[in-house]
Amino acid sequence: MKNALHPSPQPGGAVALGELIRLWQSQPYVNGPGADALPELLQTHRAVTEVLDLGPYLCWVLDVRTGGYCFMSSHAEGWLGASPRRFTEGGLAYTNGLLHPDDARGAWQLMQAIWQFLLDRPAGQRAAYAFSCDYRIRRADGTYLRLLEQNRVLQTDRHGNVTHLLGTGTDITHWKESATLVASVTSAADGTCLVCTSDDQVLKPQARISKREKEVVQLIASGYSSKQIADRLYLSLHTVNTHRRNIIGKTHYRNPGDLIRFAVRNGII
Repeated sequence: MKNALHPSPQPGGAVALGELIRLWQSQPYVNGPGADALPELLQTHRAVTEVLDLGPYLCWVLDVRTGGYCFMSSHAEGWLGASPRRFTEGGLAYTNGLLHPDDARGAWQLMQAIWQFLLDRPAGQRAAYAFSCDYRIRRADGTYLRLLEQNRVLQTDRHGNVTHLLGTGTDITHWKESATLVASVTSAADGTCLVCTSDDQVLKPQARISKREKEVVQLIASGYSSKQIADRLYLSLHTVNTHRRNIIGKTHYRNPGDLIRFAVRNGII
């Protein structure tokens, strides 16, 4: 049995991770007090890290210039059996060693597709985007959980180049059965919603679902049947089933678990 405290190398993942880090480092960073003050703030102001540690999820701050973590929440110990210090000392190379062998390369390639999209945007617009990806990551006991990683830009330099990300991880092991990895880029500012998968790494527009369809998805996630949804929303059963067909057509998710994961990733629930 493999031990998560001593990750085994993932050659394909390491290559893809290296390509991603080189892409990050291609940004024309400008040194200055703005971007460089964040790590010091996290180290000297305990209240900030306590707030980041509050949620029922993994939370981290990543310096994309170095591939190192400035902060990793204490939940890493409970979820993965690895101390936060393991991550802050080992950086993304350590995380790569924990990824499932079948997911490592695909996950980093999806992140690279997302970052290519971001770097193609004007520097001043990049902070408006959020992005996500799911993958399996190994616990200390050798089992895997499926993590939905969601990121937002936390810090840029004075020219708008991204320097730090705020990331969160949610356990969706019981929500997803498909082995296909899915990544997305969204922006509330302009309504962008782009999706790509490990089977097709080209970002494509995702059809946006209506307000009523969001309500149906939320109730599906809560375990309601079509008849119960119809009663709760004062709709006919035929209308609810029509909404469900439209949701499947727009999201391409027939499995309730995959639909719930889509809802989490897009802020519907």
